[in-house]
Amino acid sequence: MREFKNLPINYLSSQSRDELPITYNNVNDLVNDEKEYILKSLSNNIEKFNSSLKSDKISFVLGAGSSFDSGLKSWGDLIKFLLSHKETYHIEEEIYEQISNDLKIDLSFDSLQLVELIFDKFCKKRRKLKCKETRLEFNNLVKQGLYGNDYKNFEPTKNSFFEIYKDLFSSNKIKNTFTYNFDNLLEKEHNVEIEHLHGVLDFKSVNDNDIVLDETSSYNVDLKSPKYKNYKNSLIKDFVIFYGISFLDPNLRRQLISLKSEDNKWFTINTIDKNNITPKTIFNHDYIESLGVKIVYIDNYDLNNLKNVFLIN
Repeated sequence: MREFKNLPINYLSSQSRDELPITYNNVNDLVNDEKEYILKSLSNNIEKFNSSLKSDKISFVLGAGSSFDSGLKSWGDLIKFLLSHKETYHIEEEIYEQISNDLKIDLSFDSLQLVELIFDKFCKKRRKLKCKETRLEFNNLVKQGLYGNDYKNFEPTKNSFFEIYKDLFSSNKIKNTFTYNFDNLLEKEHNVEIEHLHGVLDFKSVNDNDIVLDETSSYNVDLKSPKYKNYKNSLIKDFVIFYGISFLDPNLRRQLISLKSEDNKWFTINTIDKNNITPKTIFNHDYIESLGVKIVYIDNYDLNNLKNVFLIN
């Protein structure tokens, strides 16, 4: 049974739902109450998003989801590849889920510490210390995981978001673009300048920059560098759309928490199944909104849905 079940009809509208004196003893009760809030915020957020889209230029912040349609591996598949490689842990895919369950973590997401361990193992198997040389060798392994073993001949597939980006760029609607991705497929396709916050792994080049992939490199990020200063200024002043972002990067969270205010115009685009809202949906929604980011939900990321959400005819 739930406590305080007989509330006034206008109770939900008159108080913050965070203040509701309700104890949930049933998952369905939790889902039903929170579903109402999420669906209500859906229409409110779209209205605010459309208003900004009509009046402001966009500063994009891109994550792995923006490049996935181009044929790159997902973040989780990259971690699986690194774990299974003979020069690291050489784990068979069949026991991957068992390890995940035993460690009580999602290997796709709790990745900074995990990649740190993988890099350690890589160095030990090569009998080398952690240094720039082994970093570059490890980067080549990451390239194989992203683009495939024959990465120099990688051919990207058609990407719906890239099509949207092209239309927006042609209409002079884009102000800045920042990315946490290692690939540079978007700038190669449309000849645009993009600020890579975590470095670049160009599949056609052997001269790579340092990348931010593991725990150590993440902690060593210089948030006072010119590119991060530009990024911070965009977060403060611009209409920002986070696309393909998981919001799990600690430096991203740190910046959002420190810069969060009522004046922010921060949005992200997520998919939702309105008929199958789960506790995971709810907690993910609340987590993103706690960072100050409003969520615009769509059914899926196909070209027509993206055109509709970006008001492209």
